[in-house]
Amino acid sequence: MAEKEDQTDAGSGTGEEKPAPRRCVYALIAIMVLGVGLRFRRLGDKSLWLDEATSVYLCRLQMIPPAEREALGFFGRMGRMVEELKKHDAHPPLFQIVLFFSLELLGISEWAARLPSALAGILTIWLMYRLGSGLFDRRTGLIAAGIAAVSAHLVYFSQEARLHGMVILVTVAHLYLLARLLKPGQRATWAWVAYVLVGAAGLWTYAPYGTVLVGHWVMFALYGSRRRRDIHAFLIAQMLILVSLLPWVPAMQEVSGRVADRLKAHPEERVPLTHDQVAQQLSEVLGGIRYLYSLTFMSRPYFAAALVLVFMMKFCSLAIIPGGLRQGAHGARLCAVVFLPVIAYCLSPMPRVHIFELKHVIFFVPLSILAAAAWFGDTGRLQWARRSLGVLLVLGNLYFTCVYLSPWFEKEPWREVIAKIDRAGRRGDLLMVNPEYAQAPYYIYGRRNLPIAGPPVRFGRMMSRGLSPNIRRVWLVDVRSPVARPAPEPGRWLETNWTLVRLASVTREYHGALGSIRVRLFRRPETSTHAPPRAPLDF
Repeated sequence: MAEKEDQTDAGSGTGEEKPAPRRCVYALIAIMVLGVGLRFRRLGDKSLWLDEATSVYLCRLQMIPPAEREALGFFGRMGRMVEELKKHDAHPPLFQIVLFFSLELLGISEWAARLPSALAGILTIWLMYRLGSGLFDRRTGLIAAGIAAVSAHLVYFSQEARLHGMVILVTVAHLYLLARLLKPGQRATWAWVAYVLVGAAGLWTYAPYGTVLVGHWVMFALYGSRRRRDIHAFLIAQMLILVSLLPWVPAMQEVSGRVADRLKAHPEERVPLTHDQVAQQLSEVLGGIRYLYSLTFMSRPYFAAALVLVFMMKFCSLAIIPGGLRQGAHGARLCAVVFLPVIAYCLSPMPRVHIFELKHVIFFVPLSILAAAAWFGDTGRLQWARRSLGVLLVLGNLYFTCVYLSPWFEKEPWREVIAKIDRAGRRGDLLMVNPEYAQAPYYIYGRRNLPIAGPPVRFGRMMSRGLSPNIRRVWLVDVRSPVARPAPEPGRWLETNWTLVRLASVTREYHGALGSIRVRLFRRPETSTHAPPRAPLDF
């Protein structure tokens, strides 16, 4: 009886949605409260890591003098930020504009920088419920919202001052609008307009979002209306979405050209994309293994139990396949929109630098959760097994999100490192950050009482001429991560010609994949042959 009631509540394609039962409303409220709590928990406690600091650095225009920055005015600063973004990043500027408004209105802080992503994550939970309910039934909608509320990946990207939380929100909203357009009697003009605007927002947030449209094309071809007017409307909508990005194409080409030139000069940085890399990343989505499974956790006495848990969490990812094939209330299946965008991204002719990460196909995360929820919520055979795996998935993500993701997890502790250097620095010191683009956190956190240089340009000139006699000590800060590869020349030159007096390594590792900061202090060599002992830095 309960199953029949749930199916009746979901509607039968008439275009009219009945009010949700009271128990469903209460469950959704509880899920939303849980999701809000996890996303705002310790939101501003962790320091901005390199990519976040770069976003804030661009929004605050900290590459120009403060007086010039203030003279530009509000919209002048926004326009200048967009121009600077063209030089630094191939991503379109929509997220940067949203971040700009947040920092202008709330002031510069970690909390204000991450607030847009947190709000996007909260809205994603509600849309996951609406999408699951519309495509399948309210049970599936609640399961999708519940997994989304505690998902380690969604919580992580909701607490990061980067564009990925907004991409996740746009992905869900865009599919929700497509699902409405697939319903009989749901082809109002406002729905087409909203579909175009949300699709354009996706492209203006993250250019590879265009691969998501491939899934939309196939899904409409399989399950959309066969009326000529509706086909024409869909084709016009797709054309408008793609054309909307044309003003940003020259900037993307310029940045891509610079990346291609760098890869020609340094072919060792080109990493071919393999199916093993993609499969490993995608298999960790539901269980959140990438961010939750740490070497610290695995070294504990219950090692065997941890292995079993990790295996079970990875096994849950298989639910994506039958869930994507489950037929929805209106005949549609999710297989096209779940898998085709990832395939299209992997086949796209873009330059491959360093590594493949899940965030490169971040649109896969909410779609995979929705597909898994479709399988967990199915009322067919092995229902008890599916529900058990769903409960394990939710509890595992909830436990690890609370215990490990926060507060232990931190990519690069810039705030504490720079504060200690500021306190220990003195006249005659030079701060050098390696690689050069890692200077952004210093401009966010440092008092800038030390002159700063970054390789290879400025420091290369200094080495060729010899450092000024006024510089007695050099602080060398190396950022070491899979994507931030410092140039070796400055360190070698200092090790050869100067005296290493202090050394510290401030490391934050999670599953051996994330970054660390190494700080070394070099002193100009003295005439005496007796070198002072190397004293450790107190980090």
